Amino acid sequence: MIKKINSISQLRDEKKQLRLRRQYLELKIRNDWKELREELRPVNIAMDTLAGIFKKKIAANEHTTGLLKNGLAFGGNWLAKKLVDIAAAKLKKVFHKDERKKD
Repeated sequence: MIKKINSISQLRDEKKQLRLRRQYLELKIRNDWKELREELRPVNIAMDTLAGIFKKKIAANEHTTGLLKNGLAFGGNWLAKKLVDIAAAKLKKVFHKDERKKD
């Protein structure tokens, strides 16, 4: 809704508010863009994909019954998490090397 401006001081105040709003929105856009670039880096996509695969496998294993099955599921979950962590660390190193070579 458009405000009715009756004086030069009101006009200045409105311009100041609009300038502050513009600066806030520009900063928000920059931060959103930075987050999006980070999410779309190959290493992050690979980690998210691996984590999704293992989470599905873990969820399927959690519905089993019996002490042995639960023990095996727990061990498998733990091993899967460790493998994902190791793979993520290695991928991070590889992609950081590539980024340093570009600079």
